[in-house]
Amino acid sequence: MNNQFKSLFLFFISLILLGSNIAQAEWANSTKDCKVWVDDNTTEKPLSWSGQCKDGYASGKGKVIYNYSSPTQVKSCTTIMKKGKIDGYSECLYKTGDILTGTIQNDNIVGEAVYKWNRAKSCPTCPSQYSGTFYNGIFAFGTLVLTNGEKVKLKYHPTKKGCLVWNADAQEDETITWTGSCKDGYANGQGVLTYTTKTAIETTHGTLKNGMLEGDAVVDAKYTSACQNCIVHYDGTFKYNRPIKGVATLGNGHKIQKDEQLEEMRKIAEDGMKFQMAMMQMKRQMAMSTAMADISNQVSCNMSPGCSMEYEYVPADTFYY
Repeated sequence: MNNQFKSLFLFFISLILLGSNIAQAEWANSTKDCKVWVDDNTTEKPLSWSGQCKDGYASGKGKVIYNYSSPTQVKSCTTIMKKGKIDGYSECLYKTGDILTGTIQNDNIVGEAVYKWNRAKSCPTCPSQYSGTFYNGIFAFGTLVLTNGEKVKLKYHPTKKGCLVWNADAQEDETITWTGSCKDGYANGQGVLTYTTKTAIETTHGTLKNGMLEGDAVVDAKYTSACQNCIVHYDGTFKYNRPIKGVATLGNGHKIQKDEQLEEMRKIAEDGMKFQMAMMQMKRQMAMSTAMADISNQVSCNMSPGCSMEYEYVPADTFYY
């Protein structure tokens, strides 16, 4: 991902048109004539770099102040530069007041990082902070804290092809495969999702939305040893990865519609639902605040005649570096 700071989050993109009017990432000269890799070099004001120059490129520790035109792009980063590109632990401030702290290498957030939102103060169920692991710039496995103090555990794991799926009950020896497509880093669309461990193989035929089961699906499980009270087949409907209506078949042949085992499946997926709802709330808050500010061409719907203002969740936060 070479478009540094192209947008804060993918859910911003559905509301704020950051990427479509931004030039190709390129080198820009700072006030010291040090070259710095930027996302947008169309502004008149030059960026500033407080550190050293080496062979014409920003190098070592310092602070870079950008001059991007978008109100949601990065404002500054206290960081480490290597040949003009961020390469190390960084503290980045966005124009929105949001703050990112973590290690950036090869245009990606590496390992664990913390992101703090500034816009969520008036929204009790919006996210206020994420602490945890990023996978290709996407929130993956960690803790999301809402403004009201509630904590939501994020449990995304990568499949063999690299797209993320929600896996709340992950096993150490587990491998995950997905035959469908990947969109914005998540498993999306129709396909076959398979979890394989030393003791079982679980195969699901269905539709995934942002790495979570959505709609009708059929789940089959095969165990290495007989398990009379285990669910071996489930045919039903999912919402945010939670089974909401369907029939399960146990290893002993009994069919159940309501049972502690099905309720346990719902509890396991509870955090996934909370996470998506929190992101949806944040999206709505941003839509309202952006519309009130009347920033031209920033709201995708833009209140135009015949334009629907319905909100639908889009993939979780992804950073481009």
